[in-house]
Amino acid sequence: MMLENEVDSLEKLELIDTIQRLGLSYDFGDEIKKTLKNISIDRSTTVARDKDNLYATALEFRLLRQHGYKVNQDVFACFMDDVGNIKASLNQDYKGLLNLYEAS
Repeated sequence: MMLENEVDSLEKLELIDTIQRLGLSYDFGDEIKKTLKNISIDRSTTVARDKDNLYATALEFRLLRQHGYKVNQDVFACFMDDVGNIKASLNQDYKGLLNLYEAS
């Protein structure tokens, strides 16, 4: 019900994350499963395809992995430099880096 409204994938993922952090996921378990299933099926149009958004990619990666979906770690390759380090341009993206840390 709550997650069926017309909102983008990032907003749905943020809502799921908030529900889990508040300890309410038991009450919304079926909706969370359904939403994550839809996101995993339609990954070509979800937030992880936004190559400039580390926050969205890490959030999607973490939530899908936590719920048993197979997500390749290569989704983060676009955020790495030639040496294999995080791109310097992302050093100020604290929200994205924190979500990357939580996803690891």
